[in-house]
Amino acid sequence: MSLICALAFPFALWIVLGLSMRHSAYSMDQGGHKGSFFPLLILYQVFFYILAIIAGCNVVFCYGRGFVWSGMVTATAAAEALIFNIVLLAFYESFLHYREGFETSNYWRWKYALVSALGVSALITFFAGMGMTALAAVAEKVLL
Repeated sequence: MSLICALAFPFALWIVLGLSMRHSAYSMDQGGHKGSFFPLLILYQVFFYILAIIAGCNVVFCYGRGFVWSGMVTATAAAEALIFNIVLLAFYESFLHYREGFETSNYWRWKYALVSALGVSALITFFAGMGMTALAAVAEKVLL
């Protein structure tokens, strides 16, 4: 059940966010300053790569100890973090190339909602998986 929730959560969040946002294009650059999103892109990517590495280490620990469900949830968090990085970079590259020839942005609400949903769900799923691991380890007295 927890794995189904972990897999369905980003999709449900994407739909909710997409329907709740305004219907116009968004700009990735802050205040219209060209290139202002690039430093944030680097921070996002480093943060989510570190999250994916820690989640991967937790998956190895979980499967070594027999905590299959918490390992699956944490593996889902690692996958969401990596997909977040790929999607964010692809959308930013598309935004940069599109911005040069047109007045408006091609970063529409569904793209913005997808990036937001993947980032938030990666964080929530990561903490849920780590919590499940901690509870399972305490229950089996692995960490004591």
